Amino acid sequence: MSKLAIIDGDALTYHSSKDSIHESIEIIDEKIQNIFIQTGATHYVLFISNSPYFRHKISPDYKSNRNKYKSPLKWLKTLKKYLIEQWGAQSMDLVESDDLCAYWMNKDLCIADDGKIEPREVFVDALDYCAVENLPQFEFESIEKVLCAVDKDLLQSIPGKHFNYTYKLGGKYNPNSVIKGWWVETSEAESDDFKRMQVVVGDVTDGVSGLKDKGIKFYEKISKEIKPSYGELLQLYCVEYGQAQGIFEFQKNYRLLHLLDTDEDFYREIGELPELPEIREVNFKPLIPEVADDITF
Repeated sequence: MSKLAIIDGDALTYHSSKDSIHESIEIIDEKIQNIFIQTGATHYVLFISNSPYFRHKISPDYKSNRNKYKSPLKWLKTLKKYLIEQWGAQSMDLVESDDLCAYWMNKDLCIADDGKIEPREVFVDALDYCAVENLPQFEFESIEKVLCAVDKDLLQSIPGKHFNYTYKLGGKYNPNSVIKGWWVETSEAESDDFKRMQVVVGDVTDGVSGLKDKGIKFYEKISKEIKPSYGELLQLYCVEYGQAQGIFEFQKNYRLLHLLDTDEDFYREIGELPELPEIREVNFKPLIPEVADDITF
């Protein structure tokens, strides 16, 4: 059965940046091919973010804390360009790679007997047309999808069995015991609970405040027996800020935290849908680091 690796490419640049650009490219190539090996993917699509995002219009403070300090990592822009030119990394204006990963993970993508990949509804319409026009029929089936990412917010927001492509040492004093990624399973209930928790707690790294002075212990307390509904969380905001301001703060934080995973989400926030990305077949042919010399910036 065909398997599609949907890769969040942003972290690849951070995890691969070293002193030498050649070493950095060797690492990024090795990490991508390790994803293919570990997941058994036959196809892949790789997404990267393209700032600014629609969330900046909702809150100017969104991710502003990340701009306070200059990153010590080298080659981030170079590696991003490399992902585009050599691995076909794709992006969409105003949205983050997380949104694109969530959207296409939520789509029923299918593969036809000629290898073409499309959403199920496209093939269904095509078969109806073939029947009307008395054209040859074809067969198709769902393609298995696996999310490949590092960000826990993404891994915990989407139900399924995902691959965390982080490298870590298996033994503290054994440099040869590198674990090259591991599997993460998120249930529907865990995903839903994580999203509600974020509305209360916020996300400090992204500059989302959450409910004033309420942290994870508060959420654990109110959700110990019965998980609160979004209506109940809204009520907490209204108690804290007053009705008008509470509704405003609630919707602002919800929109900042919610991943765009449906057509309705994209129409509401962006006004258009993502185009079907170029889905590539997995290729284990080694890439030559010297190609970096040909990349201009």
